[in-house]
Amino acid sequence: MCSKICPSGCIDFKNQTVDNETCVKCLKCIEKCPKGAIKYGIEHKKVTFNPKRRELIWVASALIVLGGALKAGVELGKNIGKNIRNIILPPGSETPSRMLNKCLNCNLCVESCPNKILVKADKDFGAVHIDYSKGEGFCKYDCNNCSNVCPSGAIKRITKEEKQQTHIAMAVMN
Repeated sequence: MCSKICPSGCIDFKNQTVDNETCVKCLKCIEKCPKGAIKYGIEHKKVTFNPKRRELIWVASALIVLGGALKAGVELGKNIGKNIRNIILPPGSETPSRMLNKCLNCNLCVESCPNKILVKADKDFGAVHIDYSKGEGFCKYDCNNCSNVCPSGAIKRITKEEKQQTHIAMAVMN
């Protein structure tokens, strides 16, 4: 009955198929079918829930995020390490990591430096350090002001004699 009523002849009753390319969507076949054998719309396939698949997606996502974070951390460490190697610390400050951990950035040492070579924390180093391009360009031989004013102990208190024996930096010529 439905194949007889179809104006475009797209229903093949013997094979029970409809040619959607030639169907004009007039829906006369649906109106005439007394048994409701023809349906029009999207066929919904039932999807079964698979917890293992979801677990795999979570693990893969976590690994991707962890890998990205690890790579970023390694790059950051390389950049920080490169900058720290180029940093010159005031006499009595021992190591860059100790200086970073103890310095309060109060800048009392910067203010007390007579040659103004001590500089505040910046993008290269997160604590006070020496910049020989500033001020008069050298650390005075008989000055230990920075070690006397440091309240946190980042720059250990040293005598003038100890300061005079302290290796501050190494000059290199290319």
